[in-house]
Amino acid sequence: MIPVHSVDEIFEVIRQAKDNDLNLRFFGNTFPCPNGSDRDATVDISPMRALVACDPEKQMVKIEGGMTLLELSEMLKSFNLALEFAGPMPNFTVIDAISLGMIASNTSIADSLEKCEVVLPSGATKEVRWPTEKEDKKAITEGEQRPELSLQSVVSGLGLSGVITSATFKCVPLHTLLENNRRVSLAQFLENWEKMGLASYICASWFALNDTILVTSAFSMRLHLSYKQPVLDKICEAIWMAATSIASALRSWSAWLFPRSAALMSQAHCFCLRNAVRHRTNFCFPVQKFVPLKQHCRGVKWILPSNRKESVLKKLSVWSLEHPELCSSPAEISIQRHARRINSFLSPHTADHTFSIQVDWFQ
Repeated sequence: MIPVHSVDEIFEVIRQAKDNDLNLRFFGNTFPCPNGSDRDATVDISPMRALVACDPEKQMVKIEGGMTLLELSEMLKSFNLALEFAGPMPNFTVIDAISLGMIASNTSIADSLEKCEVVLPSGATKEVRWPTEKEDKKAITEGEQRPELSLQSVVSGLGLSGVITSATFKCVPLHTLLENNRRVSLAQFLENWEKMGLASYICASWFALNDTILVTSAFSMRLHLSYKQPVLDKICEAIWMAATSIASALRSWSAWLFPRSAALMSQAHCFCLRNAVRHRTNFCFPVQKFVPLKQHCRGVKWILPSNRKESVLKKLSVWSLEHPELCSSPAEISIQRHARRINSFLSPHTADHTFSIQVDWFQ
């Protein structure tokens, strides 16, 4: 592992790698990096975590690629700013989040990213931006070649196309989110889909064996109007979350040993989680909710156009009833709205409105 603290050190690492015929792998030290061959060298960019510039009037911030999203959000509070993407997300470093094309609960990281500075494999530096709509349409209609590197390829979700040394984000005014939690059936969830899209973000835990969805919707609130969660509710939430963890562990084991008990244990898990989130209803919380990486990387996650929601969810519902021993855990659903801008190459989202569903049924 080779830690770097500046762009000059990156140049030196690249030069030495060329001299020794080594392959370089850069990462931000927040996403697992698999072991490589003897000819691979892993470079850790996480020490590069400084604030480069901030313009509160234009609501723009430029930071180095090793800064984590939690550090960035905490720093922005001092400027009365916040990141646009919201809801549960892992505390990635900026370089990891951009390289993976991170999808948050309400949008993707691409929608608030304005530009990046990258070091190319040749050792040259380049500032990459989104091409203008006119440039992109001209390239499509006339067959002209696009720029060598743009943000369309940087945020494709396929990994690094250049070493991201700094990134510039468009921010929003600092605010909090008022949570509302309720229980609905799958039919009710699909029926109210369009109305739910009006919230700042939507997250839902779907217990398919019980036809129950616990929906969390959050709405933007000004700071001086926010309602803080009382201490008693915090304690009750913590107790019920501990009970939820125990119920989840028991559910996982009993579903395999006693398949017929899968629906019952899933219902117990749902009951504990429902009581936990009940103590968050009508209170305000920070825009981002950072979750452990293990929870974020659990199972498989699909990003699909919203017009496929009914067919996909109903087919999954039927499949879960046929395989109850595999489907006792909740599926996590969220709804995204993407800005109407130039789509990234091989984009993980294919429409203005998408939804994501994460399950661990196939492990």
